[in-house]
Amino acid sequence: MNRDDDPDPSEDLTPTDRLADLLDELLALDTADREARLALLAESESGLAAELRELIDHLPDPEPRSAAERAERGEQDPFVGEPEVGETIGGCVLESVLGRGGVGTVFAARQIDPPRPVAVKVLRLGNARMSHLRRFRVEAHALARLVHPTLARIYSSGASQRAGVDVPYIVMERIEAGRSFIDWARDPGRSQEAIARCLARVCEGMQHGHNRGVIHRDLKPSNVLVDSDDRPHVIDFGIARLVSGDPTAPGDTLVGALIGTPAYMAPEQFELDPAELDARIDIHALGVILYESVTGRRPYEIPRYQYFDAARIMRETNPPAPHLVDSAVSRDLSAIIMMAMARDRDRRYTSMSELADDLRAFAAGESVRARPESGHERVWRLMRRHRAWTTAVVVSFAALVSATVVATEAYRSAERARLRARAELATIDAERGLVPTDQFAPLDFSTIEPPVL
Repeated sequence: MNRDDDPDPSEDLTPTDRLADLLDELLALDTADREARLALLAESESGLAAELRELIDHLPDPEPRSAAERAERGEQDPFVGEPEVGETIGGCVLESVLGRGGVGTVFAARQIDPPRPVAVKVLRLGNARMSHLRRFRVEAHALARLVHPTLARIYSSGASQRAGVDVPYIVMERIEAGRSFIDWARDPGRSQEAIARCLARVCEGMQHGHNRGVIHRDLKPSNVLVDSDDRPHVIDFGIARLVSGDPTAPGDTLVGALIGTPAYMAPEQFELDPAELDARIDIHALGVILYESVTGRRPYEIPRYQYFDAARIMRETNPPAPHLVDSAVSRDLSAIIMMAMARDRDRRYTSMSELADDLRAFAAGESVRARPESGHERVWRLMRRHRAWTTAVVVSFAALVSATVVATEAYRSAERARLRARAELATIDAERGLVPTDQFAPLDFSTIEPPVL
């Protein structure tokens, strides 16, 4: 049989499977090779190439490769055109780099007027696409709607002239000594109750956002920072969805685009159009973060950027409850986590407020709605909640029992002593002949008159 007669395995693939394979292949290429591959594909299948380009255009920004990796692959520096430390952007002097994404950089800076420490996020136009500009606008609009201690505040936004080019920027609150929620939660000695209280504050902030029509859609440990005072802050609303009837508000996502970080995305984010998603995707993400915080592992192990594989993994995997992964995890907290990240969104908490209520109840030692309890569990929980009262009752009961035992034993000892004394007296009297013999004669009951009633 000739090689030309061999069946092509790709002929057995469904259109979705082929799209997934091609997307994975393209994501493994650098920008130049990817464009060349798409151009070649467009010559024979222009529609498929356009769909792939649209999907890639709406993926989250990839983490930049290191300088060594770029040199090995022959790639150019993705940070060309990035503002330098010491420059002034938006009335702020840039002091250092806090972090970099695929097309954006966040600087630690000092605002000139009013003088205060800030964070400045700038978009590197050298390798930005139109979708990145749109997301930048969305983030500025989202932050402008929010005023809450848990949500990073925006101070200003706009575009700054640099070498004749407008550089978009956002000036926002700087989180001093901020650490990712997972790093903070895994500190030795960090109690589950403290973790629950901290995440309840995150829920309060997100409820504020949801009430104002902002769905984050990309909650993950690096976007929930905890400062040196153990206060949480939610950052990076770059792919947030704005629920608004205002036709002038910026659009955020094209139909069919997949948005988020796979390991923290809810199942419906792989299956539904963005317009059909609601605030429960953020609840799912917090459930995953909490799962990872108390167990040290994620409920789903999903390869980076494997969106279609992620959907299959989530459909086929039933992650074990946290208390089965680590027996030290409270069953109540485990139930809260599993309810928050339920595969069926109708089985999750309906709002961030509900999740916050259960987290606070757990931290206070109260019953939680995620796990109905039996009668004896309710009594035991009541005893644990009111330790002083329980201790007093237990001590009083123990004293009563002890007193009863002592009194009973004293009575029994006295009775035994009395009986011994009687026996000894009877023996002495018998030896002396003092006991009358007729004393033991049978009584004649016939001589006894009945009592008068």
